[in-house]
Amino acid sequence: MSETSTQPPSVPAPEAGASAPKALELPRGALLVMRVSGGLRFTTQEMVVYPDGRVTPGADDTVKTVFNRTQRSMADAHIVRLRKLLDQSGFFKSQPPKVEPSPDGYAYEIVSRIGPKHNHIEVFTGTMPDGVQTLVDYLMKWMPPSDES
Repeated sequence: MSETSTQPPSVPAPEAGASAPKALELPRGALLVMRVSGGLRFTTQEMVVYPDGRVTPGADDTVKTVFNRTQRSMADAHIVRLRKLLDQSGFFKSQPPKVEPSPDGYAYEIVSRIGPKHNHIEVFTGTMPDGVQTLVDYLMKWMPPSDES
C-alpha cells in the first residue's frame, strides 16, 4: 500500500459534553454517505453522493439549506467509476476485519446502496484493505471543503 494523505479538512472538535455522533444513515435517494473522523485534534466531516452526481456536505437534512454554497457535482463518468470502485473493492461482499484504531488516525465510515446491494463499513488509517483504500482515496477527492479557513 502506498502512503497517501487522506486527511480531511479541519472541522471543529465536538464541545465537551456534546453527544456522540449518531449512527451514519444513508439519506433518502442517496448512493453513498461517508463520515471521516479522528486525528490529533479530533475532527469530523461527512459527505453524501447522489446518483445524479450531487455531492453535499453532510447527511443531515439541515445541510440542504447550506449546500448550494458548497455543492459539488460528479460527471456521469465519475459516478460510473465510483460504482466500479465499490464493486472492485469488495465493499458489498464483506466486512473488513475489526482492528484497534490508532489514537491519532482517522476512521472512515461508509454506507452505500445500489439496488439490492447494501453495506456499512468502518475502516481505519493504516489498516484498510487495498481496494477499500483506493475507494477512500477516490472519495476524499470529492469531500466538500470545510467552512473553516
